[in-house]
Amino acid sequence: MLRSMGDNLQDFLHNVNHMHQYLERHFRESSFPVWGVEPEGPNSFILSYSSSRGLALKGIIKGLLSEAARQLFRQKVDVEELDETRAGFLLTLRVVTTALPENEWPTPRSVDAEHKKNASLWHQCLASVGRTGLPSLTSGVASSVWTAASEGLLGACLA
Repeated sequence: MLRSMGDNLQDFLHNVNHMHQYLERHFRESSFPVWGVEPEGPNSFILSYSSSRGLALKGIIKGLLSEAARQLFRQKVDVEELDETRAGFLLTLRVVTTALPENEWPTPRSVDAEHKKNASLWHQCLASVGRTGLPSLTSGVASSVWTAASEGLLGACLA
């Protein structure tokens, strides 16, 4: 499904809002961010972020962008936080994409039971941010979720 949301990272991110609107109908307790995408050039765009969670998840945005670009579009990204934030948003970034050299293309991976378990924990943790505050990184669930995320969980889920 994710691969059908655009031919490049810019189009994909533009369509993420549509996916989030659909998911909100089924997961009413969830809180999804809003993305603003402004084309800047053939390989660059301005990405703005807003969320009812504030900037609690700011630390993972660059990693998610990088892994989505790598797994879905065989691209690498350079992400720069801009000093001036677009009106109505909390964070504005300049994203520049370049083709990933063929020797760095991700290899297809199977998704095993452990990946599915971690994906479930990841979503559980993300859903709790904003309702109960930022989860404590010392709790068992939060610790394993954030660790799994930093080890490329998104890449495993997209493979």
